[in-house]
Amino acid sequence: MWVHIPAVDDNDIPLEKNRRRELAKKYPASVAELDSRLQQLLDALRELPLDKALQFGWIHPEPNGVFAIVTKKPALRYYFLPMPERKAIVTLTMGAKDRQSEDIKMVTDWAKELRNG
Repeated sequence: MWVHIPAVDDNDIPLEKNRRRELAKKYPASVAELDSRLQQLLDALRELPLDKALQFGWIHPEPNGVFAIVTKKPALRYYFLPMPERKAIVTLTMGAKDRQSEDIKMVTDWAKELRNG
């Protein structure tokens, strides 16, 4: 069974914690929607192979094997790294459209570290 694992820093604090708090204050319904979609993905992985589960229209591929669960209004993203060998969805961070390019660079760097270490 697939599980959700939040990526953590050296102090075991989830990498997404501060961004989640910031976005939840501004956009509580959208953050709840991202969480709901993450749960839908995990539910789908009980019955579907990973490549099929990643075909939801609200999942977008990013560089280096990272994916984003997205909302449209406001445009928020919940970045994650599927790790099939562990049957895990590792969530990296949440972000808004205005920081998308910075967020993608950051999460793709984290993905490299997670795969190599």
